[in-house]
Amino acid sequence: MKNALLIILVSLFASYAQAQDYTVEKDDYIGYWTSDGTTAEVIIWKDINGNFQIVQFDTYGGEVFEILDIHFEGNSLSVRTRFKSTNHVITSKYNLSNEFLMECKIAGDANTIIEYKKLK
Repeated sequence: MKNALLIILVSLFASYAQAQDYTVEKDDYIGYWTSDGTTAEVIIWKDINGNFQIVQFDTYGGEVFEILDIHFEGNSLSVRTRFKSTNHVITSKYNLSNEFLMECKIAGDANTIIEYKKLK
């Protein structure tokens, strides 16, 4: 009886722990992302050669930012961007919390964190 109870408890704990872990798949970055707190939006896709592409834009002012570099550092998507209107350059590191939530840490001429959620 004790062994059966122990097996059940271990099984439940293992199931709970597995449900809490999220394994990042790079293709989970693909989609249309929006943030609640800012006017920044992001669209990420793969081109016909399988290379990741990104467009970042401001829904308020309509400015589309110039992408200088995009690459993965482990499971983080790193993007260097130039604001054409001000010539400011930032580096954004995108990290998935799960397949529908993404955090972006921005460093450079602006330093902040933006939380995104996937629309599509």
